[in-house]
Amino acid sequence: MQSLTQTVALQGKVALVTGAGTSIGRELAREFTRHGAKVVCVGRRRQGLDETVRLIEAEGGVALAIQADVTDRTQVEQMVQQSLAQFGQIDLLFNNAGSFRSVAPVWEVDPETWWQDVTTNLYGSLLCCRAVLQHMRARNTGVIINMDGGGGAHGPNIAGSGYGCSKAALLRLSEGLARELEIDGSAVLVFCINPGFVR
Repeated sequence: MQSLTQTVALQGKVALVTGAGTSIGRELAREFTRHGAKVVCVGRRRQGLDETVRLIEAEGGVALAIQADVTDRTQVEQMVQQSLAQFGQIDLLFNNAGSFRSVAPVWEVDPETWWQDVTTNLYGSLLCCRAVLQHMRARNTGVIINMDGGGGAHGPNIAGSGYGCSKAALLRLSEGLARELEIDGSAVLVFCINPGFVR
């Protein structure tokens, strides 16, 4: 399989990374800029996003912080429009924003917390995919990467069923979307990755 940098030459491209205010999302955003991309850093907490942008700019990169909740359709659509207004294009979407708050066997979980994991991980990714695809399909180019995180791809997630179910569904969504785009004759690519445990 080709590496990401082989599949997409990042120099001069625009990457949109959700959950970019901390940890994996922050490092993804920084790495994309190190390869020449401009990055839109999206997340719910402004302080973390501003810190990510500060780190990127300190290394000579270009980044934009947009505070948005990926589970809110209006905010997601506005996020995409703001990104396009700033940079004119979106070449790569990395759906990294995630939630793993429900940790208990099913008979002990709080149903609302369980559903929030599913909503963030699955519905949030769907909204972001749908919003950027209007632009990517019109240009007939782009890459979407969905973060599995190992939650459901390799079997049951004990005491983390909300996360596991959402990630198993995200894998199926990614496969279905990739096939839909292929049938449509689109050159837009869709991947779902599982990096395993990350410090």
